Amino acid sequence: MIAGIFPIAGVRVGLQRLERTLKATRPDVIAIGLMFPVTIILCLLWGVTPSLALGDYVITHALVTGIAMIPAYALSRCAGWLLEKTPQPLKGERARSFLTNLALLLCISWIYSHLKTGIALQTLHDTLLYDLDRWLCGGHEPWELVRQWMPGAGFALHLIYMSFFPVLLAAIYWMTVFGSPQQANRLTCALCVAYLIGVLGYHLLPSFGPFYYCASGSSESVSLSAHRLQELLLYHVRQVQVSADSPISPWKYLGAFPSLHVGHVIVVCWFVRRRRWLLTMASAYLLATMLSTTYLGWHYLLDWVGGAMVAAAAIVITEYAAGRCPSLRLCSPVVNERHNHSGHGGTQKEGTEVPSSTHDESTEFAV
Repeated sequence: MIAGIFPIAGVRVGLQRLERTLKATRPDVIAIGLMFPVTIILCLLWGVTPSLALGDYVITHALVTGIAMIPAYALSRCAGWLLEKTPQPLKGERARSFLTNLALLLCISWIYSHLKTGIALQTLHDTLLYDLDRWLCGGHEPWELVRQWMPGAGFALHLIYMSFFPVLLAAIYWMTVFGSPQQANRLTCALCVAYLIGVLGYHLLPSFGPFYYCASGSSESVSLSAHRLQELLLYHVRQVQVSADSPISPWKYLGAFPSLHVGHVIVVCWFVRRRRWLLTMASAYLLATMLSTTYLGWHYLLDWVGGAMVAAAAIVITEYAAGRCPSLRLCSPVVNERHNHSGHGGTQKEGTEVPSSTHDESTEFAV
């Protein structure tokens, strides 16, 4: 009798510890840990060979990060000069947070790229989305309407479309040096959760976009750069359809609904909402992104709605987890030894943060 109680008590203690650990762990870390084996299993079920060579992903992320950091650093210096606020050096806890967030995005890109390959093996629903778009626009094709309103804007909108991921990295960097590591962690968490929800959404309503479905959706007449990119992605999709052994490359597959370009920029808007000038810039970029996705034939109008729903779900999950997870819980701003002294005549150790039990709006991306 007693011997049987001890194993039960041990299991109960183990479950309680596991529960506390999960509550204190970032939801994006948990989701990534769960999705790695799920992704491999799904690839095997689809007949697609998982790529365990991470070299391409690391190189791609390094290049994109390098591209993003140059303007982000320059703009942070300019903003600091204009606002008379010095960005914090990227060292200590801030450096660990930034590198951790980059590593999480690297893991997400591997999962995202592999799960996206399965769309090529499913029945597409572009006809449904196309018909709904025409109905919403009174019988017109939305991409044709936008092209009539903005003639000659193809190259500029292609640059905006391609700047998407560097802008996300720059936003994380800015939150790290102007805000706090916890704020940057929350933004990254919401972006990662949105990636996972979005890529699962691709499989609920598989589609490739107007440029694939109809001749009028092609971007060849408005932007040759966008057209070449679309042809490249179609090539990789066909490689998956023809041969399951073809290597899976990062970010080189298609999925229209929902639009994660729109969803992720909405997430950024949410996290900079307390600074009017930043929210204005982010909102303008959101509008330009929405126009570019339609103008170039990447997305249907309903993809915007899907992206907004993904963003809302990711924000809710992240905000709910923020009250439980220490690495997401907001703290008071970093105290600098040169400028801040404790009330007892001593000095607060440089680079330390004082936990805050309540939500202080002044710590929300204090730029």
